[in-house]
Amino acid sequence: MVSVIFHFHAGVWKEQSFFEDVLVTSLSFGAPDDGWALGTETSMPSQNITVTKTVFLHYHAGNWITLPTADAPQILQTQQIEMVTPTDGWALGYGVVVGGNLKAVLFHYDGKQWQSIVQPQITGRASLSFSTLSVISADDVWIGGQATWPTGTHYPTSPFVGGGSSNPPQYPVTPLLLRYHNGAWQTLLS
Repeated sequence: MVSVIFHFHAGVWKEQSFFEDVLVTSLSFGAPDDGWALGTETSMPSQNITVTKTVFLHYHAGNWITLPTADAPQILQTQQIEMVTPTDGWALGYGVVVGGNLKAVLFHYDGKQWQSIVQPQITGRASLSFSTLSVISADDVWIGGQATWPTGTHYPTSPFVGGGSSNPPQYPVTPLLLRYHNGAWQTLLS
């Protein structure tokens, strides 16, 4: 697996970087000379074992560097990265929680390090799943996805997954839209 990053400047595409064994899944720049790429790196330490890990690649002053594993957020599945400035950015992915379940994880970069952001809790929902991220400014972040209802709950009329209008739903889902503004999460749709 190989990823190549191209740069479009003055009407011409030019190969900027070449990454062996890295699948770049998202790329964002906060300035022309400072950006981040999010991806996964695959290695085979032995014939029968394949190891995949998340990598954060930082572009600064003309060079790409891989963030040391100890400093990188622990994300199993990469989703999206968005930089507002060189010192402010957000990353979305999936990590493992108790019981081996995947859970959406959100990270914020403050110019020095990536820090985990506590996920908002929505009363009455069994789980939240985020699939998209939009960053307007350092203090105006939107995430969208879906929320599931716990078993035994009275559900809204739609939409349902796994059940029809006459059958009880097995996995009811509602759209989810959250906004981080002025240091707090707001639920706008659930």
